[in-house]
Amino acid sequence: MTLSVQDGKASGLGGYNRYSGTIAAGTDARSVKIGPLTSTRMACVPPRDAIEARYFAALDHTFQYSFVTGSLALTYTEGDAMKSLMFTGK
Repeated sequence: MTLSVQDGKASGLGGYNRYSGTIAAGTDARSVKIGPLTSTRMACVPPRDAIEARYFAALDHTFQYSFVTGSLALTYTEGDAMKSLMFTGK
């Protein structure tokens, strides 16, 4: 899974499908909004289809970013829980 951010656009690969959408800073420090996202619709086998769907949902529910030991952390909500996606550079 990948994430690329450039000129107000977020895009990448969710495992099988490519996605893109907008990304914008919020009004609070470190707040961010991603989406809405669009993606290709290539067939994906279980359980990878569920993993990709969960990844896309996490991006849609992202509300904050930070940097942890050189990695980008995106914090999102999943139900009542707050979780993070971690991304490292190339």
